[in-house]
Amino acid sequence: MTRYILRKVAEAIVTLLGLSLVVFSAVHMTGDPARLLLPVRIDASEEVYEQLKEELGLNRPFMVQYYTFMRDLLTKGDFGRSVRSQKEARHLLVERIPATLQLAAAGLFLSFIIGVPAGILSAVKRDSIADKIGKAVAIFGLAAPQFWVAIMVVILFGAYLQWLPVYGAGGIRNLILPAIVLALGPLAAMMRLGRSSMLDILDSEFVKFARVKGMRESIVIWKHAARNAVIPLMTFGGLTLAGLLNGSIVVEQVFAWPGLGRMMIEGVTQRDMPLVQATVLVSGFFYVFTALVVDILYGFADPRIRDAN
Repeated sequence: MTRYILRKVAEAIVTLLGLSLVVFSAVHMTGDPARLLLPVRIDASEEVYEQLKEELGLNRPFMVQYYTFMRDLLTKGDFGRSVRSQKEARHLLVERIPATLQLAAAGLFLSFIIGVPAGILSAVKRDSIADKIGKAVAIFGLAAPQFWVAIMVVILFGAYLQWLPVYGAGGIRNLILPAIVLALGPLAAMMRLGRSSMLDILDSEFVKFARVKGMRESIVIWKHAARNAVIPLMTFGGLTLAGLLNGSIVVEQVFAWPGLGRMMIEGVTQRDMPLVQATVLVSGFFYVFTALVVDILYGFADPRIRDAN
């Protein structure tokens, strides 16, 4: 097991290093960082430009710049300084990460408490009205564009009914609508996965044997079938959390939620490349770390997986 964990950790480290190199390269290909910074300076003469390049280390070879960036990132947690605000990117990240974590956790919670029971119910009541309604909800959740759903929710519950606030962060009331919109896609996916997983378990031999023994149907479903059907959903849930952390850009923008996604959009529109670089790297870290944890837990749960690696 130790060998399996070390291999997975090594793969995660290599993935993060590759991501950092790609992001660093992409940021530098968007334009000269010194030229991007000059418009916010009073004096933009050629002499100031050259001085700024030397000050930022941009006159050095690319790989030297990358090494310096990674050294500062790993030793000091330094992502660089925002071009527009002149604040360190790590401080801005610390301000925004809690809001994104709060929104992602709420979305994952709604996905589980609604999607898993609904999927199990659809499988148990196969081809019933409940199953057909569940299928319709799942298709809508997977097919409807997130930005369209968010706008419709704002119009209906914010402008027309005026039940809930639709702008900014605050208490639980501010969190409800963004969390629902963010959870819709994962909720639909969990319904479909839960239904298919439950159907496979219900058709398995050990469930048939439990029924032949005369066990009550409720015990067969909830004690034997549902427990096994939830295992793939737990794996999917870990990756869903990473997806929610990285996929909240649209929701945060529509609802003016002060998280990482909105900060990334602000960085792109303002051409604040250090900010974009920091948010993309942190988002990538969330996804790789979550996938690593899921792989390790899966190795504990199923010895065949770790033995095959």
